[in-house]
Amino acid sequence: MKLVLLLTACITPSGMAYTALQDPKVRTAQYLQALQWYLDNTNYLIIMCENTNYRLDVRFNKYIENGRLEYLSFNGNNSFDKKRGKGVGESLILKYVIENSRYLNNDDVILKMTGRQVLVNIKEVVETCTNTNCVYANFTKQNLGIMAAYSQFFICPVLFLKNVFLKETNRLDDSRFYYFEHLLYDS
Repeated sequence: MKLVLLLTACITPSGMAYTALQDPKVRTAQYLQALQWYLDNTNYLIIMCENTNYRLDVRFNKYIENGRLEYLSFNGNNSFDKKRGKGVGESLILKYVIENSRYLNNDDVILKMTGRQVLVNIKEVVETCTNTNCVYANFTKQNLGIMAAYSQFFICPVLFLKNVFLKETNRLDDSRFYYFEHLLYDS
């Protein structure tokens, strides 16, 4: 069992519903800055997966060549109705990583992080999560008492994604008020 940090990314949201920051240049700078921070400040194997066919800056090639970073990119952001929202795009990233990563095995644990954000105490948080058969997430009660799990950062076994979460992603639809966070909590 190993811990793998997964940074999810969408450089060009192209009008994705409920996505406040649309500017690809600003988003790119944030993703690259966060990626560099994780490379400099953690020892985790890192997978960055981006869903708009973005070519990663060549300055990261040395990390790819030495096996510290795996970069995956595909055209997933244009493969569904954007009214369904960014949670669908996020779930497609998870599915793509599970199906295409060279780093992941069924017994590994994913530290999933929204790629534009930095969790400066990630090592301390991860150290408190000792059971590898659990999903660790920050739960909240939303309006009308609906429960959700924050999705910016969560920890889960690969098998949780494969056997539970990804089997239900067809339910995701922001236009019907069923978000990624709801499915994460329900799963």
